[in-house]
Amino acid sequence: MAGVAVRFAVPAERLRPFLSTYWEMTVSGDGVVDDMMHPEWANIRVPIDGQWLFGPASEALLHVQSAIIHGPTSRPTFVRGRAGKAFGIGVLPTGWNRFWRAEASDHADRFTPLETVMGAAAGALEAALHDAHDFEGRVSVADSFMLDMLDRARAAPNDAQVQALFQVLIDPASATVEQITSTLGLPQSRLARLSKRGFGFPPKLLLRRQRFLRMLGTLHARPYDEWPDFLDPQYVDQSHMIRDFQRFLGLAPSHYFALRRPMLEAATRGRAELFGQPLQGLHPPKA
Repeated sequence: MAGVAVRFAVPAERLRPFLSTYWEMTVSGDGVVDDMMHPEWANIRVPIDGQWLFGPASEALLHVQSAIIHGPTSRPTFVRGRAGKAFGIGVLPTGWNRFWRAEASDHADRFTPLETVMGAAAGALEAALHDAHDFEGRVSVADSFMLDMLDRARAAPNDAQVQALFQVLIDPASATVEQITSTLGLPQSRLARLSKRGFGFPPKLLLRRQRFLRMLGTLHARPYDEWPDFLDPQYVDQSHMIRDFQRFLGLAPSHYFALRRPMLEAATRGRAELFGQPLQGLHPPKA
């Protein structure tokens, strides 16, 4: 039987407003491990060894052999791993806005070669990660590359607005687009452009996604029969919650929690221990 382990590390202090975590997933033993990941912010994914497949559906997996940028997601991501390691860098909306000119919406729910946003530096980063001897070495490599990118990146005129929008989005009190525009003092057209630029999706969908992730983060370790007592206050009833499960994971909650989730369970457990939040989408933006 194949097993799964996930390790996390905190980026260098200057990178924390822009990156959530560094992570490394290891599949050991014989056979393959399949899982599905919930919606999250962008990730740089670098296969180190073994065999790694990703896709929007279990029947449409892509064999990933080199570094990719996985944009912000609003759908499940299916993963299959066989005896090897994959290293990742979690990129927050503030990081996407600062590091790259590409619109996050152009990469939302998509996998593309890392060089499409990072250029020639993508190959150098991948080579250095492969040359590192262990997880700590890869963390050091990632810190070095991302700090260099930060030093070369110009502060964008909208950085403060993206940071403010990020802060409002993760606030459980934010329930409507009208609340956001009022809080930020922005017209809806400007809010829509900011959302497209760094977050990948329209504001209304982002609010709905955060509500779902907030609930999933609270309840991920609870038995399904306890759910009615722990619904997020923004849900009208259980059927309202079930519709969001179908939208963001393509499954009814009872079906989802009946699945084996070896990668996801290892990741949520490790992330919660180190960061206090089980899901990347719940990481607060650092000022």
